[in-house]
Amino acid sequence: MPTTPAAFPLDGFDRSLQGLVERVPHTRGAVLLSSDGLAKSWFGLDEDAADRLAALASGLSGLADGAARLLQPNAAEELSLNVVVIDLGAVALLVCAGVEGSRLLVTADREADHGEVGYEMAKLAGSLHDQASAAPATALAADGEFEDTPETD
Repeated sequence: MPTTPAAFPLDGFDRSLQGLVERVPHTRGAVLLSSDGLAKSWFGLDEDAADRLAALASGLSGLADGAARLLQPNAAEELSLNVVVIDLGAVALLVCAGVEGSRLLVTADREADHGEVGYEMAKLAGSLHDQASAAPATALAADGEFEDTPETD
């Protein structure tokens, strides 16, 4: 299983998650979790809920990966998780792939358009991927923008 490079930590993306939750109607909260299922950044949830949802998202993505391998046995080695949606009636959980095995989970109300939420999640995940490949030594500035960080010896 891939791991998140140390040069691209997943901590500090609370503002990006806040932007997603505030921009997309009827979303409640979001969690960015590492490839090992640990909550690294979150918005709209307390720490305990973020940790529990991160573990849940990790399990859901593992099940989805297993289902993809079972249903597509001749597919390429690297299958890509698009979006897993669990619709619980009053609330939905959506999980998509992030950077280097990380995952993004969003909780949404019944009224949320799952397609729109999934699209916005994919955009955010893509921007994280672009940022990781374009500038591996980056940090999130106070204004939510990325800035280069000096390398240390």
